[in-house]
Amino acid sequence: MLAEVLAIQGDHAVLSADGTSVDTSKVRFASRLGGPWYGVVGGENLFRLPKPAGPLAIGVDGLPGFVMELALSGKHLAMLGGVGLVPVIDEGFIDLGFDVESLMDEGKVEDAWQVVLRGKAQGV
Repeated sequence: MLAEVLAIQGDHAVLSADGTSVDTSKVRFASRLGGPWYGVVGGENLFRLPKPAGPLAIGVDGLPGFVMELALSGKHLAMLGGVGLVPVIDEGFIDLGFDVESLMDEGKVEDAWQVVLRGKAQGV
């Protein structure tokens, strides 16, 4: 452990409705990216990731090459990498023509995987 936080000071306006945590959509965070590079993260570009199904997720580094070649944002790649294992095609899945990004934005990561896998099987 590098440090133990004993207290913090901040504006109560950034707390959640119940006052027990920081509402991250109300804060603009600064991030160190490496070297001389920094970034600003605010509510407009925050996203949630579901917890991995098992003890470990495959992560972006574990995604198959064909997935990395898709024109997906880092957010969407991270969501696909949140699974414990790369899924297999579910023959019972009905593809209603939704795009991968929309499915993930709705939290339907398993459905998004099925669309990605079907595209790979069809050579798309």
